[in-house]
Amino acid sequence: MLDSTHEGVRPEGLSRLISGSDPRFTFYTITASGSAEAKIVFIYTCPEQSKIKERMIYASSRARVVSLAEQEVGLQIAKRLEGSDPSEFSAEVMSKEFEVQKEESKGFARPKRPGRR
Repeated sequence: MLDSTHEGVRPEGLSRLISGSDPRFTFYTITASGSAEAKIVFIYTCPEQSKIKERMIYASSRARVVSLAEQEVGLQIAKRLEGSDPSEFSAEVMSKEFEVQKEESKGFARPKRPGRR
Protein backbone atom coordinates (compact mmCIF):
# COMPACT_ATOMS: atom_id res chain seq x y z
CA MET A 1 0.00 0.00 0.00
CA LEU A 2 1.33 3.41 -0.95
CA ASP A 3 1.41 5.78 2.02
CA SER A 4 1.99 9.03 0.14
CA THR A 5 3.81 10.69 -2.72
CA HIS A 6 5.53 14.06 -2.77
CA GLU A 7 7.18 15.98 -5.58
CA GLY A 8 9.99 18.46 -5.32
CA VAL A 9 11.28 17.24 -1.95
CA ARG A 10 14.72 18.66 -1.22
CA PRO A 11 17.25 16.48 0.68
CA GLU A 12 16.96 18.65 3.79
CA GLY A 13 13.20 18.01 3.94
CA LEU A 14 13.33 14.26 3.37
CA SER A 15 13.64 13.20 7.03
CA ARG A 16 10.49 15.14 7.97
CA LEU A 17 8.39 13.17 5.48
CA ILE A 18 9.44 9.69 6.65
CA SER A 19 7.50 8.27 9.60
CA GLY A 20 9.46 8.20 12.85
CA SER A 21 7.19 5.64 14.50
CA ASP A 22 6.51 3.02 11.81
CA PRO A 23 8.79 1.10 9.41
CA ARG A 24 8.82 2.50 5.89
CA PHE A 25 10.17 1.87 2.42
CA THR A 26 10.99 5.12 0.66
CA PHE A 27 12.01 5.70 -2.94
CA TYR A 28 13.76 9.03 -3.32
CA THR A 29 15.07 10.61 -6.51
CA ILE A 30 18.19 12.69 -6.04
CA THR A 31 20.44 14.56 -8.43
CA ALA A 32 24.02 14.33 -7.26
CA SER A 33 26.13 17.47 -7.28
CA GLY A 34 28.19 17.69 -10.44
CA SER A 35 25.84 15.31 -12.25
CA ALA A 36 22.84 16.01 -14.43
CA GLU A 37 21.50 12.48 -14.03
CA ALA A 38 18.87 11.79 -11.36
CA LYS A 39 19.36 8.63 -9.32
CA ILE A 40 16.88 6.61 -7.29
CA VAL A 41 17.65 5.75 -3.69
CA PHE A 42 15.80 3.02 -1.78
CA ILE A 43 15.59 3.89 1.91
CA TYR A 44 14.44 1.40 4.54
CA THR A 45 13.71 2.84 7.98
CA CYS A 46 12.70 0.78 10.98
CA PRO A 47 12.36 2.80 14.21
CA GLU A 48 13.16 0.97 17.43
CA GLN A 49 9.76 1.77 18.96
CA SER A 50 7.82 0.10 16.11
CA LYS A 51 5.93 -3.12 16.74
CA ILE A 52 7.89 -6.35 16.49
CA LYS A 53 5.50 -7.85 13.94
CA GLU A 54 5.86 -4.79 11.67
CA ARG A 55 9.63 -4.91 11.98
CA MET A 56 9.71 -8.58 10.95
CA ILE A 57 7.34 -8.06 8.00
CA TYR A 58 9.25 -5.07 6.64
CA ALA A 59 12.66 -6.70 7.14
CA SER A 60 11.61 -9.92 5.39
CA SER A 61 9.93 -8.16 2.44
CA ARG A 62 12.66 -5.57 1.76
CA ALA A 63 14.43 -7.64 -0.91
CA ARG A 64 11.15 -8.46 -2.66
CA VAL A 65 10.13 -4.80 -2.81
CA VAL A 66 13.46 -3.85 -4.40
CA SER A 67 13.17 -6.73 -6.85
CA LEU A 68 9.64 -5.72 -7.88
CA ALA A 69 10.66 -2.09 -8.28
CA GLU A 70 13.54 -3.03 -10.55
CA GLN A 71 11.94 -5.80 -12.59
CA GLU A 72 8.26 -4.92 -12.75
CA VAL A 73 8.35 -1.13 -12.61
CA GLY A 74 11.73 -0.67 -14.29
CA LEU A 75 13.38 1.52 -11.67
CA GLN A 76 17.17 1.63 -11.65
CA ILE A 77 18.03 1.79 -7.94
CA ALA A 78 21.45 3.37 -7.48
CA LYS A 79 21.77 3.00 -3.70
CA ARG A 80 20.10 1.12 -0.87
CA LEU A 81 20.20 2.78 2.53
CA GLU A 82 18.96 1.54 5.89
CA GLY A 83 18.46 3.26 9.21
CA SER A 84 16.48 3.22 12.41
CA ASP A 85 15.59 6.91 12.47
CA PRO A 86 14.57 9.25 9.62
CA SER A 87 16.97 11.90 10.92
CA GLU A 88 19.85 9.66 9.77
CA PHE A 89 19.06 10.76 6.20
CA SER A 90 20.02 14.41 6.37
CA ALA A 91 21.08 16.48 3.37
CA GLU A 92 24.74 15.99 4.31
CA VAL A 93 24.41 12.20 4.45
CA MET A 94 22.58 12.07 1.13
CA SER A 95 25.16 14.26 -0.59
CA LYS A 96 28.06 12.18 0.80
CA GLU A 97 26.48 9.00 -0.56
CA PHE A 98 26.69 10.38 -4.10
CA GLU A 99 29.92 12.31 -3.81
CA VAL A 100 32.32 11.38 -6.58
CA GLN A 101 35.29 9.60 -5.06
CA LYS A 102 38.64 10.51 -6.54
CA GLU A 103 41.03 7.60 -6.55
CA GLU A 104 44.73 8.27 -6.64
CA SER A 105 46.40 5.74 -8.83
CA LYS A 106 49.88 4.81 -7.80
CA GLY A 107 51.85 2.76 -10.26
CA PHE A 108 53.41 -0.52 -9.34
CA ALA A 109 56.48 0.01 -7.19
CA ARG A 110 59.16 -2.61 -7.52
CA PRO A 111 60.02 -4.09 -4.11
CA LYS A 112 63.42 -3.13 -2.72
CA ARG A 113 66.12 -5.75 -2.61
CA PRO A 114 66.77 -7.29 0.79
CA GLY A 115 69.91 -6.10 2.50
CA ARG A 116 70.01 -2.74 0.72
CA ARG A 117 68.49 0.24 2.36
